[in-house]
Amino acid sequence: MIFAIYYHGNEAKIEGLLMASQVFLSIALPFAIIPLVMFTSNKKLMGEFANHTWVKYAAWFATIVLVTLNIYLILQTVGLLK
Repeated sequence: MIFAIYYHGNEAKIEGLLMASQVFLSIALPFAIIPLVMFTSNKKLMGEFANHTWVKYAAWFATIVLVTLNIYLILQTVGLLK
C-alpha cells in the first residue's frame, strides 16, 4: 500500500517493483530449500523424524527442479535468455 501511494498508482512502476521482489525471492529460495532438505534428511540430527529414503529423493528432485527453474527465470529477467 505504501508503494502504491508513493508511486501515485502508477501500475508500470508497481509492476516493476513486484517483478524485482519475485526475482529476489527466487534468488533467496535455494538458500532456504537446500539446507532444509539436508537437515531433515540427516538421521543423526533428526533421529526417528528424518525423511524416509523415498521422501529424501523426492525432495532433492523437487529442489533441483525449483533451483533450475529459478536460475532460468533470473537469466531471463536480466536479459541473458529470451
